Amino acid sequence: VTKMEEAQSQPSVVFLNVASSYVPHTKVECHYNLPPGMKPSTRDWIGIFKVDASSVRDYYTFVWGIVPDGGASEGTLHCSVQFQGRYVSSDSEQIHQSIHG
Repeated sequence: VTKMEEAQSQPSVVFLNVASSYVPHTKVECHYNLPPGMKPSTRDWIGIFKVDASSVRDYYTFVWGIVPDGGASEGTLHCSVQFQGRYVSSDSEQIHQSIHG
């Protein structure tokens, strides 16, 4: 089992409205839901990976997750982060897999 497979076997974070491509050098907003029982942490991060990534260390870029006011919730928790345009390069057509770490 690779580290990427191990990360993907954890309780699933659901990414919402993921586009098939993005305009290079524009801001990308990433919305996602944490499932019930998953507690947000200041160590959470969202990464953008190339499709053929084999490890959680093979990220193209990442941003730290924001712990919502009120912390953990008993239900689904909606979160979002933004990737600034300067970090979304013209190679982005090859990058479209997101992982919550």
